[in-house]
Amino acid sequence: MPSASFAAVIAFVLSTKFNATESIGWKSEETLELLNVYAPPADPTARGVYPGFSDISQVRLVGELLKAGQDVPLAKRLAWFDTRGTDAQFSMHIIAYRSWFRRWLSKRINTAVDQAMRDTGTRPDMMMQGQLDDEYPSLEVISSETLSVLPPRVFGSVVMNGNRIANAALQSVKTVLVHTLSRYKKYYNNALFAAYGTRAKSRKGSKAKSNMWPRLTEVMKVVKESEAIDPVALRDAVGLMKDLLPHIEWLPSIAVEFTEHRQFVLGVAMGAGLDVGDEINDTGHAHVVEKGLDARSRGRKARIATETIDPKDLARVFEELTDFYKEPPNVSMTELMEGEDLFEFFSPDGDIGVTGWKDKSAEELSNLLGFDDGRPPLFAKYRALDATVNSWNSPRLVDWNGVGGDGVRPLSLQWHQLCGIASMADKTFTASDPKSEGYSPSTNILLADDVGLGKTGQIMGMIAFLVSVWFVESQQGNKSRPHVINSAEKASFAGQGPVPNLPHLIVVPTSLLDQWVQELKGFFANKKIEIHELPASESGVENYLTDPKSEWNTSTTPYIMRIVICMHSTFSNLAGERFNTKARNGTNPCDGPRAVRPDAREVGIFTMDWCVVAIDEIHEFRSERCRGFHGAVAIARELGW
Repeated sequence: MPSASFAAVIAFVLSTKFNATESIGWKSEETLELLNVYAPPADPTARGVYPGFSDISQVRLVGELLKAGQDVPLAKRLAWFDTRGTDAQFSMHIIAYRSWFRRWLSKRINTAVDQAMRDTGTRPDMMMQGQLDDEYPSLEVISSETLSVLPPRVFGSVVMNGNRIANAALQSVKTVLVHTLSRYKKYYNNALFAAYGTRAKSRKGSKAKSNMWPRLTEVMKVVKESEAIDPVALRDAVGLMKDLLPHIEWLPSIAVEFTEHRQFVLGVAMGAGLDVGDEINDTGHAHVVEKGLDARSRGRKARIATETIDPKDLARVFEELTDFYKEPPNVSMTELMEGEDLFEFFSPDGDIGVTGWKDKSAEELSNLLGFDDGRPPLFAKYRALDATVNSWNSPRLVDWNGVGGDGVRPLSLQWHQLCGIASMADKTFTASDPKSEGYSPSTNILLADDVGLGKTGQIMGMIAFLVSVWFVESQQGNKSRPHVINSAEKASFAGQGPVPNLPHLIVVPTSLLDQWVQELKGFFANKKIEIHELPASESGVENYLTDPKSEWNTSTTPYIMRIVICMHSTFSNLAGERFNTKARNGTNPCDGPRAVRPDAREVGIFTMDWCVVAIDEIHEFRSERCRGFHGAVAIARELGW
C-alpha cells in the first residue's frame, strides 16, 4: 500500500503552480489525461460520481482539500497535505483524499510511471540487460537516466520550467521515482530468492519456490550427459525452467546458460517429433542467439529413453513439453505483478459481482438457493477429515448421508461460497424475451477468489444447483424453482430457455487432475454424478464419444449429471489438432475465429454442446500463441451462452 508521504506528494503536485505559464495539475487536461483521471476532482459543477470515488461527497471533499492546499505557503504545503488529521477542519478531507488515492489514483500513477520507464528503456530490468552479474542499478544511475524524461511523461508540462524540471517539483518527482524503484526492487529480490534462495530482505514463512537455478543446473547436467534421456528428468527440467522463466529478466548472469538449457530441451522435443517451436530472446549478451541455436541442434540429436516409462506417463511428459514451448519466451514477472486496476470496469463503487448478496446471512442464501443447511443437492452430507477418503472409495466406512461417524465432519459451503453461487445464478438466468428489460444473460463469468477460498466448491455447487433446476423444470413442471431465480426476470437459462440436459466440461492443470477428481468425489455423494476423463488425442475423444460400447454411450445417467475432466495439456492438444492456431490472424482480433483444419475430426469437445464449461487456472492460457487460448475462445463462442 502506498505510504502517506507518497499520497501527500501527489496532492502537492496536483495543487501547485510550478511555472508562470501552466496551470496547476488538477486543472490541467494534459495532467489528468496522463493519470487517466479524465475529470478534475474539484470541479464545483460536478454531476454524478467520477470513477474511483464512493459518492459525490467524497468528490467535494477532495476538491476542497486541493483548493485549500493552494493557499498554504509553498514551503509548508507538502507537510500540510501529510498531516494525519491534526488539522481538525480538514481531517475528513484528508481521509477522503487518501481513500481515493489508494483505490484509484496510486494505480494510475504507477501505470504512467511504468509506461514511461518502459518506453524510454530506463526500467531497472531493461538497464540490467547484457550485464555479466546480477547487480541492481543504483538510485544514482537510474535517476540520471530517468529524471530528464520521467516528469513530463507522468505529470505533463505543469512540472516543467521550459526543457527542465521545475526546482520546486524536483523533490516530489524524486519521491515518486523512489516509490517506483522500491516496487521494482521487490521483483528483483523475488528473482534472487527464486534462483538462489537468497534475497536482500528475508521473508519468514514464504512458500515461494526457491534455489531453482542450482537444481536446474544439476538436472540439465544429467539430461545432457545421458546417452538416453530419462523422461522424468526431462519433465523436472521443464518444470524448473517454467518456474524460473518469469524471473529471468532480473538475472542476467545466468540468462545465456538458461537460454542454452531451454533450447537444448526444445531440440530434444523436436527430435522426438513434437510440434513445437520457440524464439530465442535477445538478452543483450554476445552470441546468445548462436549459442541457443547450437544447443538446440545438440538437443535434436539426443534420444529419450521411452522404454523406461509407462506410455501414459510418457504422453504427459510430451504434453508438458508441448505446452511449455507454446508459451511466449518473454513472460515477465514484472508484467504479471504490475497489471492495471480493473475495478473501474465493473462499477464506480468497485462492485465485482457479489455486493448485492453481502447483507444476506448464510441461512438466507441457503434458502434462496434451495440448499439444505448450506449443502447443495447431490452433495454428500459428510466429508472425511482425510481428503483421500470419500463415499466413493469407502461407501461402508460411515453413514455418509445419514448420521455420519468417526473421522468425518458435516459438509456445507461457507458464506462467501454461497454468495458466489448466488451471484453466478443471478447472472446466468435472465428474462425469456430478448426484448424485455430484464433480458441480460451473462455469457462468461470470472470466479477470482484468492487461493484457498474454495473456488472448486463453488463450481461444484453451481453444477449441483443447475441439476436441481433441471430436475424441477423437466420432472416437476417448473414448480418449486429456487427462490433466487423464481421470477419472470429469471425464467431463462442464459436466455436459451430451460436448463438443458447437457454434460459439463472442467479443464484443469495437468498437475491438479487427481486433486480435482478427489474433490469431486469428496463433495458429491457416491454415484450421484459420473466423472469421465477424456483421452489425450482427437481421435481418441471421437472414438470415446461415438463408440456404442464406450462408457460414455453405455451410461444411462442423464447428461447433466456427467462431468468430463480434461487436462490443460489435453485441451491444448485438442485445440491444436482442430484449429489452425499457428497462422497469423491478419488484421482480425487475436481472439477472432480460427480456421478448422481440413483433417479435423467431426466429433470432439469443440463440436459438442455443454451446460457448464469451467477452466481452472485460465491465466495459463493468457498468450495468443497458446493453443489453449484459442481453444477457450472457440468453446466459449460455440457454447453460445
